[in-house]
Amino acid sequence: MNRIIFILLVLNIALISACANQTAPTGGDKDETPPVLVSSIPNQGELNFQGNEIILTFDELIKTDNPKEQFLITPRIKDEYDIKYKKNKVIIRFEKPLDDSTTYSINFREGIKDLTEGNPADTLKLAFSTGSYLDSLSISGYVYDLMTNRKAQDITIAIYDAKDTLDIFNSPPVYYTKTNSQGIYNIENLKNSVYKIYALQDKNKNLTLESKSEKYGFISENIHLDSNFSKIDIPIQLLDVRDVELQSSRPSGTTYSIKYNKHLIDYNINSLDSTVHLYSNYTDKTHNTIQLFNDIKYQDSIAISILAKDSLFNEITDTIKIKFEATQRKPADFTAISTIPTIITKTPVFKAELKFNKPVKKINYDSIYLYLDSANIVYFKSKDLNWNQHRDEVTLTYDIDPALFISKPENIASRNRNTQKPSSNADTLKANRRNISDLRQSVNETDKDNQLINKKPSTDKDSTKLKLEEPQQPHFYAAPSTFISAESDSSKRIKEKLSFVKPEELGVLLMDIQTDYKHYFVQLINSKYEVIAEEVNGKTFQFKNIEPSEYRIRILVDSNLNGIWDSGNVKNNQEPEPVIFYKNSEGNEILTLRANWELGPNVISF
Repeated sequence: MNRIIFILLVLNIALISACANQTAPTGGDKDETPPVLVSSIPNQGELNFQGNEIILTFDELIKTDNPKEQFLITPRIKDEYDIKYKKNKVIIRFEKPLDDSTTYSINFREGIKDLTEGNPADTLKLAFSTGSYLDSLSISGYVYDLMTNRKAQDITIAIYDAKDTLDIFNSPPVYYTKTNSQGIYNIENLKNSVYKIYALQDKNKNLTLESKSEKYGFISENIHLDSNFSKIDIPIQLLDVRDVELQSSRPSGTTYSIKYNKHLIDYNINSLDSTVHLYSNYTDKTHNTIQLFNDIKYQDSIAISILAKDSLFNEITDTIKIKFEATQRKPADFTAISTIPTIITKTPVFKAELKFNKPVKKINYDSIYLYLDSANIVYFKSKDLNWNQHRDEVTLTYDIDPALFISKPENIASRNRNTQKPSSNADTLKANRRNISDLRQSVNETDKDNQLINKKPSTDKDSTKLKLEEPQQPHFYAAPSTFISAESDSSKRIKEKLSFVKPEELGVLLMDIQTDYKHYFVQLINSKYEVIAEEVNGKTFQFKNIEPSEYRIRILVDSNLNGIWDSGNVKNNQEPEPVIFYKNSEGNEILTLRANWELGPNVISF
């Protein structure tokens, strides 16, 4: 008997324990129905609410998901509040009483979900007033990326009282909401007033703008809200509007570093001693640190004046005393990156871009040339090189004789006899690339160095490795030690094969621009939003010799006619100048270009 009582007691305890634990039921069909709000305190639209607690009751067990971020309460609650859930209820408890005569709106977004499958409550909102009137005005619109035209989701829309001195830099907004997955926002239950509206990425979730790392946008004109406003569209961009400041100035190994707080577009260094010349450049792509080189081993302090300019054309000038200190560290390796675009056979132009990590102070011109064939070798001279301000980037150009691309039967036969490996040309046929059809491939690199450079062939160890019968393909060549850096170290060998393409392997885009604007830039951009070609103020024109691919057309409008496109300045309440993307009649931005096609005319009206 006692054993039976003990078993019943254990079963009873187990049953009570199971009922006490809130768990998702198992088995059965998948629950795809979101929780439904059964009742709320206060009720939707209730007036004269005086409580400090909001209670929502649903038709099933629920849970909250990151509610402090998902629940958007406007006007913003300045004091602390707590959010809890229990069974089928969500409870919001405020630490202090709500403001008098104020309409409050809560957008719960996806912060409340059912316990079984995590289905979010659908478009759940609650509005009530602590006064006798419920504000009912609204602002809606679309947010998109200015330079890509892509929809911007999860962007905070921040609304401020226009009569207040508070703004997006120094205070959270009065009203706020977020864009949905389509970049659309809608903020309701606003009172009749005058507002300033912003959009910001708000990565750190502090409801203020960090322009260094967060995209943002704004409407320069105040919104006089006396009726519902729609289509208030806001483009956003990443634009650092902080004032430019010098952060540090100190030795760094064999160089001297001057660091600023943001990206620079230009700088100018002047030594107060006219006999001193300093080489300098940016340390990397961030363009916020400048490195100076101790070219002739200065021992004493040097006073310099440095002017730095940011992308908003703000300038700052500082006078600095620099001193290179003795160090056991070795200079960084002298490196170069070369870029050579494909050459079009009908209008053949060779162009090479070389980027160095240090300024170049000397060039050996007898070691840099363009090899087309054994009878066509082009040595570059000083006038052929176009350097940037800091002498760490150079462009070399040469117009190739189009006659070299005219096939002659005797040249073809000669090439076939002398070429032992038929695949030497076949490789270049891949990926729609062609080598010059009549270039003779009969000189190996050793023979070339001895015959053309007339220098010690031993300076190029690689030149002895090729066999005599190996054909030479057209290429750009810079021997070791062609370039000497500001730290007197030498460049390594640069050899880049040339690639060629026939016009029929490319395409043409026909453009028809219809506008009253006087000055604008029409840009052809690829899938990475990189500018492939640009036309200024064109009306009816062509983008010629374009590789088959997918493209977009972007237009930057110079509405103030100052010769450039202005990105705006939120601190000066200046919006960016217009950016327009081409769309066809079906609303598609993408232009698909195929080989030997003329696509268009593509009409853009703005």
